[in-house]
Amino acid sequence: MPLKIVFLLIAILFSVNAPKVHADAYPLFAHTETLNLVIEVPMKTLLRKAKQNPVLPGYLRYVDASGNEVSIAIDITTRGRSRLSYCDFPPLGITFNAEQLHSTLFAGQ
Repeated sequence: MPLKIVFLLIAILFSVNAPKVHADAYPLFAHTETLNLVIEVPMKTLLRKAKQNPVLPGYLRYVDASGNEVSIAIDITTRGRSRLSYCDFPPLGITFNAEQLHSTLFAGQ
């Protein structure tokens, strides 16, 4: 049997037996609407020290399906090397505290 057919059969076998991911297990992807987020961080400090990759505390806020505002403490930093020199706004990295995510849209992410 040609090698390409063997790989194709293996791929089909794995896709048929792959566990199904349900939207309720990962609520962030349960809907296709836009999720409006607000990130609060000391922006002047972040931009001034961008090339030093500072880690700054902040908050990520959004309104859940019940209309309640959810606030999650985060750490935010700049990312990359060359993009920090070329981009007007640096790419950002966000670190979540896993303990705060249990009852939020980000649980399991």
